[in-house]
Amino acid sequence: MSECVMVENVPFISQLVNYPTGCESVSATMVLNWAGVKVTVDEFIDKYLAVGTAPYRNDAGELVGCDPWEEFPGDPRTEKGWGCFLPVVTNAVEKMDAPVKMIPLRGEPLEKLCHDWLDKGIPLVFWATIHMNPPREFTRWHTPEGKEIIWISPMHCLVLIGYDENGYYFNDPTDGERTYFPKAAVEAGYDAQGRQALAILPEK
Repeated sequence: MSECVMVENVPFISQLVNYPTGCESVSATMVLNWAGVKVTVDEFIDKYLAVGTAPYRNDAGELVGCDPWEEFPGDPRTEKGWGCFLPVVTNAVEKMDAPVKMIPLRGEPLEKLCHDWLDKGIPLVFWATIHMNPPREFTRWHTPEGKEIIWISPMHCLVLIGYDENGYYFNDPTDGERTYFPKAAVEAGYDAQGRQALAILPEK
């Protein structure tokens, strides 16, 4: 039996009833609560999350919308919301002026993330795919400034809390507390979303 590393006492919050596309806000709130910050998902969304226009067809039939690297496209409380990436969550936490330190992580191998953070008892906000389903290009749109967005589906954000030699454990806003996924599926989802993660540490 392989050794399991697990970060304990990470609160679990489900997105299923109130935040169908709010996985980023739910995951960030879980880690903030773990770090000692008293904030709710509603407060995170209403006070701190930058929200923009979801992709739509303009008069020319082109799909246009906001940049998910800068804003959340749509409403995370509805099925019509999309999702956002690391800088949006980082900026939201910065707005809080909370007693935490953030370390945005881009491009790190998953094994290194585990050794650098989970081994030290620190959970991570983590981007991958829903149920760790195989990633695929779903659509493309342009921002008003002309930047092309390539949307990889089914995009998801969750909290990485543990691992063993065969897979990884998550507080998954969709699938539940301490959900386990096999190694290859997690790595495929993580790679497809650009290897993004966020550490939020209580300031000492």
